[in-house]
Amino acid sequence: MKRDKIILGITGPIACGKNEVCGILRRSGAFTIDADRAGHEVLRQRAVKNKLTTIFGGEILDKGGEIRRNILGTIVFGNKKLLLKLNRITHPAILKEVVKKIKNTKKRRIVINAAVLKEIGLAKYCGQIWLVASSRANRIKRLLSKGFDRKEILARIASQRSLAGYKKEADLIIKNNGSKSALAKKVERYLE
Repeated sequence: MKRDKIILGITGPIACGKNEVCGILRRSGAFTIDADRAGHEVLRQRAVKNKLTTIFGGEILDKGGEIRRNILGTIVFGNKKLLLKLNRITHPAILKEVVKKIKNTKKRRIVINAAVLKEIGLAKYCGQIWLVASSRANRIKRLLSKGFDRKEILARIASQRSLAGYKKEADLIIKNNGSKSALAKKVERYLE
């Protein structure tokens, strides 16, 4: 990995505004890598699909043989042992995908968006880690507006580390309990 690249990790629990922060950074000229999107790509890999169907069964596949993420999510969120099994299969492949994207970009400033930055093994590549934090009530409200049901929301929140766990690795904490424009002003100030 070239030393002249500046890599910033954006992390935090679900629905805190990581995507919004990454959008602001992308518009400022940074190359952004979304670990969730890399995870979706990994789920299309034959070896990963085979391992997952062995553990979770054929019902996680659609008629075309692709992983139904919603079904897989329903199975693992709320069951830490099954989530751990999923992560042991997907995290090494996601790490490999993200590192490949870092190596292949010509851009100097790179942003990695990952709720599980540390767990995947990406934190060690980052010069700085910014935590995007938001109140539990705001997170639930955001997820409800996206069509998630309350039970699923609570299961997903419970499957993640506590905010205190995220704070331990953060160089900077961005509190996102206001408007998108207020968030943009905070991020722009931190970029100066």
